[in-house]
Amino acid sequence: MARILVSAYACGPGLGSEAEGGWSWVRWTADAGHEVVVVTQPAFADALDGETPPGVEVVGVPPEPWATAFRGHPRVYADYLAWQQACVPVVRALHARRPLDLIHHVSWGSLIWGTPLWQVDAPLAFGPIGGGQVAPAALRDYFGDAWAKERLRTALVQHALPHNPRARATLAHARLVAVTNDATESIVRRLGATTVLQMLDSGLPEADEADPAPPPTRPAGRIELVWIGRILALKALPLALEAVAAAVGRADVHLTVVGDGDLGPSVDGWIADLGLTEHVTWLGQVPHQRIRPLLRDSDALLFTSLRESFGSQVLEAAAQARPVIALDLHGVATHVPDGAGRRVPAGDRRSTVAGLADAIVDLAHDPAARLAAGAVARDFALAQRWPARVARLHRAAGIAPVRPDTDRGEHR
Repeated sequence: MARILVSAYACGPGLGSEAEGGWSWVRWTADAGHEVVVVTQPAFADALDGETPPGVEVVGVPPEPWATAFRGHPRVYADYLAWQQACVPVVRALHARRPLDLIHHVSWGSLIWGTPLWQVDAPLAFGPIGGGQVAPAALRDYFGDAWAKERLRTALVQHALPHNPRARATLAHARLVAVTNDATESIVRRLGATTVLQMLDSGLPEADEADPAPPPTRPAGRIELVWIGRILALKALPLALEAVAAAVGRADVHLTVVGDGDLGPSVDGWIADLGLTEHVTWLGQVPHQRIRPLLRDSDALLFTSLRESFGSQVLEAAAQARPVIALDLHGVATHVPDGAGRRVPAGDRRSTVAGLADAIVDLAHDPAARLAAGAVARDFALAQRWPARVARLHRAAGIAPVRPDTDRGEHR
C-alpha cells in the first residue's frame, strides 16, 4: 500500500468536468488499495465530509488572501494560483507527519499554471494535461472575430510557453507527466519532462461498462447523427452543419445538436441559411442524463472541435458503440483507433467540409460498416476503465499495484 496525495482543486462526485475527474482519481486510487489524502477547496472538502471511502483523508485548503484583490474573470485564476501556493505548506506538513509515496496533481490540469507542489520533497505525477494543441490556421474562418484571440493563444503556446517558469519547474521536477495528445507531449518534452505517459483526461464511467443497446435499425442510405458541445467558435458547429448540407441529397441525414453557449443566438440562422430546417434539430442545453439516450438513438457522433485536448463526448459515444466522425486532430488523432469511425484530415475549408460529408454518406449507405466501427469504438472505450487508468499511471510513476485485478480492462 502506498500513501498517495491527490491535488484536486475541484473534487466531487456527480458534478461533471474537473470535479468529477478529481473525484474519480481519488475514488479509484483508494479502490486500488492505496491510502489517499486529497487536498481540495474547502467547499468541496465540506461536501465530501463523511462521503469518502475508507482510507481517504480530505483536507480543505483555502486560498491565500491576496486573491481577493482581483475582480471579474481574473479572480478565477487568482483564486487558483492562491490556492496552489497555500497547498505547499499544508502538503509539506502532511509529508512530514507521514511520508508520501506520490503526489499526484490532477486539477486543474493546466500546463500553463503547473503546480508548485514540486517544491515538496516527494515524487510528483502531473496530469493528465493538454494545452499543447493549436487550432489549424486553414480553418480560421470558423473563428470569425475570435480568430485574433486564438492566434494570440497559438503564439503564446508556440513561443512564450517554453519560457514559462511555472511550467518549466513543474515538468523538470515531475517523476511523471501524463499528457492527452501528441502536440502536448512534444511541448512538455521540450520543457524538460523526461518520463511522459499518454492517456485521456477522462475515463469510462461505471454506468457505461454494461453492454450498450444496439443501434436502431435503419435502411441503408439513412443516418441519424448527434453533435454535442458548447456553442463556441472553436467547437465549429457551422462546419458540422456545412458537412450535413453537403451530404444531403446523397443520403437521408438528420443531425441533433445538443448544447448552448456564446454563439447560441446564431444557431437558428445558421440552420436556416443552409436550408437545413428539416434536417437539423437543436435541443439546446440538456441535463447530462439525457446524453446516453440521445447517443443510443443515433448512428454516429459528429465531432468538429478545432482545438481539443480530447473530448469527453467522443468517449461517451464510443461507450455506446457509436462510431465517431471527427477531424484528425489532437486527442482524437492520438487516441481514437483506426476503424472506430472516420477521421477526416483538417485541410482548407472546402476539402474539410467535403471530407466530413463523404464520411457521413459512406456510413449512411453501409449499416454493416457502422456496426463494425461501433464495435471498435466500444473496445476503445472499455480500455478506458478507471481501474486500468489508475494502474497505468501508478506503474509509470513507480507505484506497484496492491491487487493485480486493478488492471482489469486495460487493453493498451
